[in-house]
Amino acid sequence: MTEAASRSPKPVVATFMSVEGAIPMLAPIPCYRFPEAAVGALARAVRYGAWQRTPAEKAPDCVDGVRRARVVLSEALSRGPGWLTASEAQDVLTCMGIAVVPSRGVTTEDGAVEVAGTLGYPVALKGLGP
Repeated sequence: MTEAASRSPKPVVATFMSVEGAIPMLAPIPCYRFPEAAVGALARAVRYGAWQRTPAEKAPDCVDGVRRARVVLSEALSRGPGWLTASEAQDVLTCMGIAVVPSRGVTTEDGAVEVAGTLGYPVALKGLGP
């Protein structure tokens, strides 16, 4: 079985429902106690193979973004040690080409309803404070 599996272009797994653990002579063939686990492993292998075949994306050119991020970070550091504000963190991520979910700061319930209508539903609320 191991010899045939080594020549196969397809993945090979084994299931032995009445045996405790993998049979040593089958190494390196993965052995599962239940067929469902074997099928799950094969499904993950298929997803991984599909991901491997997707073309690599070109890395974004971040030179201008780095300059803009440095401005944001310099201003934040001028306040002394501490956390970036939510908008500063979002600005830095955006500068570096990282997609972020649109957000807006509000201070009232009516403001939240108005912004939610502008952004579109569904929305999430996050409390901000020191």
